[in-house]
Amino acid sequence: MKGNVVFMTKVGFIGAGNMGTAIMKGILESSLTENIELYVADLDSAKTSSLQQLGIKICKDAGEIVSVCKYVFLAVKPQVMEDVLKSVAEFVDSKTVFVSIAAGISSSFIKNITGENTKSVIVMPNTPLLLNEGASALAKPEPVSDEEFDFVFNIFEKCGKAEIVPENKMK
Repeated sequence: MKGNVVFMTKVGFIGAGNMGTAIMKGILESSLTENIELYVADLDSAKTSSLQQLGIKICKDAGEIVSVCKYVFLAVKPQVMEDVLKSVAEFVDSKTVFVSIAAGISSSFIKNITGENTKSVIVMPNTPLLLNEGASALAKPEPVSDEEFDFVFNIFEKCGKAEIVPENKMK
């Protein structure tokens, strides 16, 4: 006999700074939490231990996040993005969807380090997102599917307003 099987979508965060934490809390405070399992990795164990108390699973490093999760939020400062992407490149597969919230990081930057077929949604959130009052611009570069993009868009809609813009308008 088969019951109702609920498939949890695994969403990971590399970085647990203010914006990453705000997005995680936005997910936890919404109906999305019913179908999303959250993971986080950060060099600061004090940040991750407080998130663990909210039910977020802790991973040892960024590579583990990419290995475990379909959606991977790149919630680190732009100046460390290259090193982070190099450290996870070997774990990226055709199912991985990066979500970059780092200013100035393009999909081509991500692809140059992780592979030409890497999927990424580029997001430019603003600081009121910290209060679930944000306004975020999202771009859908190829080869992200409509379903994958809609999943990410829905997360940002739960954290405030969300609008779709061409990636070249996000500078």
